[in-house]
Amino acid sequence: MQAKNSIKQARIIGIFIGIIVALVGVVLILSPFDMLKKTQQRKTDEPLWFVRLDQNSISTYGAKNLESNLKTLLTDAKENNSKLSIMHIGDSHIQADFFTGHTRKLLASWLNDKKFTRGFTFPYQLYGSNPPDDLKAEWKGDWQRVTDSANIGISGVAVTTSSPNGEISISVTKVDENEQLFDNAKIFFSSNSQNIIPHPTEKHKLIHRDAWSVTYKLHQPCSSITVAKPNSTNDTLTIHGINLVNSQAKLNYHAAGLNGASVKTFLKMGLFTQHLTSINPNIVIISLGTNDAYTKNFNTKQFRKDYEVLISQIDKALPDAAIILSTAGDHLFEKEHHNPNIEKANHQIVSAAKKYDCAVWDFYSVMGGKGSIELWAEDGLCAPDKLHLNRKGYKLQASLFFDALMGLTNDNRNVLTTKLEHTNE
Repeated sequence: MQAKNSIKQARIIGIFIGIIVALVGVVLILSPFDMLKKTQQRKTDEPLWFVRLDQNSISTYGAKNLESNLKTLLTDAKENNSKLSIMHIGDSHIQADFFTGHTRKLLASWLNDKKFTRGFTFPYQLYGSNPPDDLKAEWKGDWQRVTDSANIGISGVAVTTSSPNGEISISVTKVDENEQLFDNAKIFFSSNSQNIIPHPTEKHKLIHRDAWSVTYKLHQPCSSITVAKPNSTNDTLTIHGINLVNSQAKLNYHAAGLNGASVKTFLKMGLFTQHLTSINPNIVIISLGTNDAYTKNFNTKQFRKDYEVLISQIDKALPDAAIILSTAGDHLFEKEHHNPNIEKANHQIVSAAKKYDCAVWDFYSVMGGKGSIELWAEDGLCAPDKLHLNRKGYKLQASLFFDALMGLTNDNRNVLTTKLEHTNE
């Protein structure tokens, strides 16, 4: 009896070992096949095969009023010459203006708007930081950084002077054939004296003043402006940013990005909502989360709480504006390791959008999700740090975002255009 049981057990063990060997064999056979399939796909498929075009849309999660509002804003600007004002806030992905600048250009082209210009900006060179390509700043007098966050507005930075001859000159250069001429300048400022009101040295007319800004109509459209502090006084003038617009433009696409910014950075800006209300955009786009998640001590609950507070502040300041949230893109931590916090942060962004009736552009999924930054790198689309994209990558991001916006209208753009633009660059 024992012999029969031993034979039976041996057979069972033999069968079990056989199954394991067979499974290992299947894995060994299929794995090279799968790798070969991926390699062939890279070689034979259309360019940008790793980009998830099927995920490239603006999701409103059933909020019909929000979807209708966004569609109306875009189509009215296109068909009825209505003004479209957009404010895009974020971190270093926004400050350099590669992403937002190309989005601005694509939207202006779609609207057939040849009068568009930069909108809100800041003389980053004066602060010692990197400016957008099309922006040049020069200055006179002794200007110092403002470090007290309570006295900082939507740009996240500010500069101050007590020099009697303090001046800041800003020039905007061409974008392709567009001159970017502006005839209105709104200067965001503060001072320790009611008598200190900055003014352009160009011929101008004062058209509006509030507690946070002063607006001038320039005598003629310009590509540069010099903002001067009144002479013969040692009182302090602080500049928070300048809004350069053309009164004839359909589109004003403002960008306010700050290197290293997190959600909490914007919550600490004492003049954030005041400046946002003064600009009064129809649409606010939030591109934050990368720096929040770029830490080994990421606090999911705190991030969610901060993000909800930011949404609430914007909604209170601009109750009629539509809000679009953009998820943070895939990246590596310290150039080497996948950052597991990015999925956690993006999940909270989408969850907050559903709670507060915001739209979402899920750039993380459009990129290709986890590990996709490596594929973007292989295709020459990101910076060596594998945290930021390069110029080419940000232009692709802008084209994808523009296509997603077009998906809200009846004038849908063929997504193949994005591929062709990228391929022919």
